[in-house]
Amino acid sequence: MTAVLGLPGPALHEIPEAFVPEEPRLGGAAVPVPPARLAALSSTGTVLLGRRPDDIHLREFRASVLAETRALFRVPDDHTLTIVAARPAELCHLTAAQPWATGLKVTGTGPRATAWRSAAATAEPTDPTAAPGARETTGPATATVEHGAAALSATTTGAREAPGPATGTGTRGATAPAIPAGAWETPGPATATDTRVVPGPVMATTPQEPAGPATTPGAPDPPAPSAHATTTDARRTPTPLAVVADEDPAWRERLEAAPGGAWRVAELTGTAEVLTGRGVRDADVAFLCPSGLLGVGVGLTVAVLSPRAASASPGLTRALDVAGAAVGTGDLVMFAHAVRDMAESDAVRTAAGREARRALVADWAATRDWVTAPTAGAGGDTLTVRLVTALPPGTVAGLGRFLETAHLAYGLTDPADPRALRIGLYDSLRTADIARLLGLLDYLVARMTPATDPDQEGR
Repeated sequence: MTAVLGLPGPALHEIPEAFVPEEPRLGGAAVPVPPARLAALSSTGTVLLGRRPDDIHLREFRASVLAETRALFRVPDDHTLTIVAARPAELCHLTAAQPWATGLKVTGTGPRATAWRSAAATAEPTDPTAAPGARETTGPATATVEHGAAALSATTTGAREAPGPATGTGTRGATAPAIPAGAWETPGPATATDTRVVPGPVMATTPQEPAGPATTPGAPDPPAPSAHATTTDARRTPTPLAVVADEDPAWRERLEAAPGGAWRVAELTGTAEVLTGRGVRDADVAFLCPSGLLGVGVGLTVAVLSPRAASASPGLTRALDVAGAAVGTGDLVMFAHAVRDMAESDAVRTAAGREARRALVADWAATRDWVTAPTAGAGGDTLTVRLVTALPPGTVAGLGRFLETAHLAYGLTDPADPRALRIGLYDSLRTADIARLLGLLDYLVARMTPATDPDQEGR
């Protein structure tokens, strides 16, 4: 431990067996995948793995998985549901770039809420005329296109093409205004003035009288309207809202209290509330990484769009379709098994189990002076517990590295949240393993105290 943490502490063999969890995937950034998920690959997988994507049986299987997922999360019939090979962190950039998401207000305190705010601050409106689901980069002689989840982190829909170099050299009068770089010039007679060609609808070639007030000869042309300019309604459009469920205890109330007509986005990863349909039916765009809830590997996301979101965001819809086609059959087999398993479980019993595990962690934290007990507002729907510590960020990071290097516990720390520990409350975890983890944290922190207590320095 000394070599990893840089602090005095016990060797690995000195840790009491009573503090060693049997399941190390106990943190908020790790998910225990039950053996039954892998067993599904040996049964259903033998029928589906290795078949062509357009195979009729594979298409029917995918359709059945979507139908059961829709039923599990109580998705309204008129909403679009897609299972995609991407993570919510990638999809938030794509959503924030939609024209209706301008000025998106994000609620919540935590790494994912911070990521959403960053995406909203740096988003550029997408061009509805460009091919969605791809990012095109033009070079001197080649063009490359990226599809699927790899292109989602950037503006994959509506990538704008910059005008190419001038195709001709016209004669410009001495008094004519300078033409900006990249503007197109139309060749003409030597005595004719140049004409700028603005990309847009084809205009009639018949000469027409200019509309509007006369302009002074030699005055610069008025600026062309932006390709992304929008007509301002006399009524002020409500500010679009995005909530991050497990980082905002009041996310339900915020969604329901949003003004009429406001666009609403819900990041529902980390909450079991989706099993009631809440959040999914209340938002225009909802994302959920179901790994912790269902006990499947990280990498798949359930995306739900309301009818108006699907209509107003053709690029987003297309990008989700592309990422949905990238889901591997093996992942889908395990996902299908998890959906069926959750649908057949006792919802009341599983919720009570999560609440019991949360109470265990909260009661433990309430009697420790180096960690802050979590608030009880979220109840039994949260899938992780966030514990803010009084330890220096470097110590927290070192503790996480030691636990992972020794294969004692994975995923407790997050560089984006350097003072906190996150403990999972997943249904696939045993309460006994969480109790062992809490004892292990006590054991390690007690042996780190001499190095962090100023009164002990030099002794």
